[in-house]
Amino acid sequence: IAVVDVLGHGVAATKSALSVVHTLRAVAFDDTPLEEMVGRASALLERQDPDLVATVVLARLDPRTGRLRIASGGHPPALIVSSDGRVRQSAATGGAIGWPGAGSDGIEELYLGPGDALLLYTDGLVEARKDIVEGLDSLARETASVAHLPVDQLADELVARALAGADRRDDTLALVVRRRVVPASPVSAPSATGR
Repeated sequence: IAVVDVLGHGVAATKSALSVVHTLRAVAFDDTPLEEMVGRASALLERQDPDLVATVVLARLDPRTGRLRIASGGHPPALIVSSDGRVRQSAATGGAIGWPGAGSDGIEELYLGPGDALLLYTDGLVEARKDIVEGLDSLARETASVAHLPVDQLADELVARALAGADRRDDTLALVVRRRVVPASPVSAPSATGR
C-alpha cells in the first residue's frame, strides 16, 4: 500500500507521481525489504529525473494475521485507528525521495485487530488551513469522531471536513484500509452413516 506526494502541481507532477509509483512497484516486485524501498526508489529515480522530490508512505499488511509494517519517506505520519475509535500516529520516519538521506530509518511494526484501520493521506489533508501542527491534531480528532463509518464514507468525510472553509483545496487524499472482521465458518456436524 503506498501514498505518494510529489512536489509541484499539474501534468508534470502527475507524471512524476506515476514514475514514483511505478518505481516503488518495481522494487517491491524485486523483493526489496520494506526498510530499503524508499532509498532504492530514490536512487533509481534520481538517474532519470534529478529534480524530482516526493514524500511517500508505504505499508505492508498481511490481512490474515493483521501484521502491519509501515515505512515513511518524509511523509506525514500514518494514523492507526483502533476498532474502539482511539487514534495514534505512526512512529515510522525517513527522508523524502530526491533529498539527501532519502530512505526509511524508523520502520514501525504492529498488528491490526479485526475492525482496526490504517489511514494514509497527503499533506493537503493537514495543511488546508496552513498550520500543519493544528492540522495533524485536528485530523486525529476528526478521525476519532467518525472512526465508526465504513471505510469509503470515512475517507470522504475526512476530506470534506479538512476542506470545509479551507484556504487550500488541492493535494488532498485519504486512504483508509480496515481489517475486516471475518465471520466464523459454521461448524457442520459430521454426517452419520448407517454402517
